[in-house]
Amino acid sequence: MIANEIELVDAVVDLKGRRLVRDPVVTRLTAREIEVLCYLRARAGRVVSQEALEREVWEFVPGVRSEAVRVALTRLRSKIELDPKKPRSLHQVRGRGWCLEVTPPGIIGRSRLLEQLHERLDAGPATILLKGPGGIGKTRLAVKLAAERNGRVCDLSDARDCDGALAAVALGLGIELDRDDAAPGQVRAASEHVSMVVLDGVEHLDDALLTALVAELQCPVLLAARRAPAIPGDTVVVGPLTKEQAALLFHQCAEAASPGFEAEPGLVEQIVDS
Repeated sequence: MIANEIELVDAVVDLKGRRLVRDPVVTRLTAREIEVLCYLRARAGRVVSQEALEREVWEFVPGVRSEAVRVALTRLRSKIELDPKKPRSLHQVRGRGWCLEVTPPGIIGRSRLLEQLHERLDAGPATILLKGPGGIGKTRLAVKLAAERNGRVCDLSDARDCDGALAAVALGLGIELDRDDAAPGQVRAASEHVSMVVLDGVEHLDDALLTALVAELQCPVLLAARRAPAIPGDTVVVGPLTKEQAALLFHQCAEAASPGFEAEPGLVEQIVDS
């Protein structure tokens, strides 16, 4: 991925040209739509509230509410999705906001670890526990793995109970739940058709809930967390990058968030050393 492009699940957004390219079709995008996509890309994989979009992108004054954001995002989704009713890139989370899924860039300093994860999954059905401290790169690695295996990523960081966890998994699988009591069956059926599922942000959920959730998924599962849950599976530890690798990663992330970014002399080294 380069700074002037956003790689979606099945298309590419040309930021300078203000267009969506899904060969052979080219769809024109407005300046506002490009601004929204850039804002969501910087927060890819996370749910962004409508209030945040109103404040940061539309620059509404506090307390002003409008349907403009919802209408604009719905129109944008109709442009970037092959089937807006079954979105793969731009998801609406009822009552919470919007979430953009993008294809992650290369993983700096994690190539061998990525190969090892592929090898474990190639060996047969598995549950992998990807463990490491906050900010070490677990999510980037897990998302990259899922993208290369055509898997799905589920963010459980806001889930507080079984219903919340099932709703988060359903969102990651791209399905809408009919009703709460049908959630386990719908999740189980949908997971039969994916190559793998990543459960990210699970450290706050208890082991019994995670055990039950993994049991519902009929495919290989990777859990990314700061601690290894007490459930059956292979634990893989994500260690720190070298200073040189950390500096490259900082530049990569900064460039993606702000095209043309240039750090002041010595700034990156200070950040890496801190």
